[in-house]
Amino acid sequence: MPSIRVAVAAHRRVHSLCREMQAQASMADRMRRLLSPFILRRLKSEVAGQLVPKVHLLQEVSCLLVCAHTFLCCVCLCMCARA
Repeated sequence: MPSIRVAVAAHRRVHSLCREMQAQASMADRMRRLLSPFILRRLKSEVAGQLVPKVHLLQEVSCLLVCAHTFLCCVCLCMCARA
């Protein structure tokens, strides 16, 4: 009776997968318990007062001719690929 053999094999596979999933969940829980004392979680509202204000700085830098040529070639290739 092949149908019974197939059913038994499927049941064993499902049972094996369930045990593996339980083992993984147990390992994840154990890792969470071990690491939780070392994890610092703070809300943005708690930290916002301690942060320095953002400073946006635009600075023009010179570019070598080779770099400029390479950049323009890349831009042209991207524009051609979109078309």
